[in-house]
Amino acid sequence: MHFSGKMVGTMLTYTKLGMNINYLIFKNTKSYSIFVGF
Repeated sequence: MHFSGKMVGTMLTYTKLGMNINYLIFKNTKSYSIFVGF
């Protein structure tokens, strides 16, 4: 398949955003579980 440069850039941007969001959710979940643990 052929991807245009713009499409690849968009995919990379969304991937970065998704990773950041997942990281934030993971951090919040971890701190929340620690809070509940206490």
